[in-house]
Amino acid sequence: MASAKAQMDQQRQTVYLSFEEEHLGEPPEDEALVETTHVLPGNPMILPELENSPLIKKVKKKHRVWIVHEKPNVLRISSRTAKNLREGVRAINDVIHDMRLDRQRISCRFLVQKPMGGGDTDGLISVKLDSRPQLMSVGGSVKADVSETASDIMGQLQDVFLPTTDVLRALKQDLHMRVVFGHVIVHRRKKTQGDSMTYGEFADMAGKYGSRGGADLETKLHDPGLALATIRHLLDPATEFYSGLEEHVTVNGEILFEVKGQHLVADVETAPRKPVSLANIRLWEPERWPPLRWMVFAPDRKYDWGLWVDAGQTVRPVPAPMLDLIRRTTVEVEEAHQDSAAEHLKKQLKIRVGNAAALAKTMQVDQVHLKSSVGIRFRDSCYEVEVSKNSVWQGINTQDGPQISFSIGLRGIHWAGEVNNTRSNDHKKYWGLNQRDLWRGSAPTAEGQFREFLCHVLEVLSAIEGTETA
Repeated sequence: MASAKAQMDQQRQTVYLSFEEEHLGEPPEDEALVETTHVLPGNPMILPELENSPLIKKVKKKHRVWIVHEKPNVLRISSRTAKNLREGVRAINDVIHDMRLDRQRISCRFLVQKPMGGGDTDGLISVKLDSRPQLMSVGGSVKADVSETASDIMGQLQDVFLPTTDVLRALKQDLHMRVVFGHVIVHRRKKTQGDSMTYGEFADMAGKYGSRGGADLETKLHDPGLALATIRHLLDPATEFYSGLEEHVTVNGEILFEVKGQHLVADVETAPRKPVSLANIRLWEPERWPPLRWMVFAPDRKYDWGLWVDAGQTVRPVPAPMLDLIRRTTVEVEEAHQDSAAEHLKKQLKIRVGNAAALAKTMQVDQVHLKSSVGIRFRDSCYEVEVSKNSVWQGINTQDGPQISFSIGLRGIHWAGEVNNTRSNDHKKYWGLNQRDLWRGSAPTAEGQFREFLCHVLEVLSAIEGTETA
């Protein structure tokens, strides 16, 4: 049996722990507390991280405050004294500030990839304002060994890769992942630099764009010949991209209404000699700030690229007025002269919204998007290139001609099912052992899996590099 002194020490320890832990729970209802409501401006996705942050637990204990999370971006803070409340609020603001800096540091990054195929890293890069940086003397081969370049990119992401994927897996929102190809345009650069830089100088400057701004990845391509030529090039057996299996080429369409920040989406289904139908209706509410934007400069290539992840909530059920908007919408597609993938993007599509003028008085439709896409599987992998024609109308009136652009992207055919996969006993998204379900590689580590995925991206980059337009 413990001595009286030991029992007293145990009681003191119990009281101390109880005092230490009391602010980690709900505030007492039978006390008159001093409290304030704290609204988090900006990125609301900080809040899920805040709930589980050990730094917030330290704030609660040190300043003796209770913090209750009220969705989507409100904290209710209370304490027994006004002094503790003031100090607690100040400490919370410091934590949020540091978390925002960390989130920005890992969520938006600009990288510079080494030349592929033995290109010279000693070459100079032309860096003109409002233009795409390019290597002045391009060397190396279009069909390049991508292994070294993939390892270099993975090295640049080594410190942030696992923390970033942990953040993504912890998010409660649904995720959409894709790879985009385009041109990174530089809007700001060091004042002391001229129009040309070495690879090292450029990489140092590019690394600061993620936190300071000054560059954007433009994914809209405006040459229709380029999109059609890309499809024909990838289907050419000499390119060694397409497996030759008919089921590895798909055509599809999608219509999207932007309605006060929400995206009302439906698939456009077409069949020969049958009217077009709109199916698989869903409503998506995207977060204002995407959780991941990794952009990669490729100065020795024709295209730059990026890995993008968007987050948001799928709204269920779709409200009746939204369903009515879809029912009022018809899509007409002209018959193609030839039944080929390239011809799919050449088809003229017309959208009509019944009684649009009356509908505009009750529903604010900001834009209407119509996308026609051709998907081509990359060899026998689980990834496919998507070449799309994008038409955009301002407002609900689709009688006027749309703004038209083209885009090239890459997606994992399995991503829609795997990126948001969860297990009943885990609050995080489950991507398999070493994230194997997402990247589908054979390496024994998550970093190695992602490096294998980077090799796929770089091989696709090399494939579309060889596209020639008339």
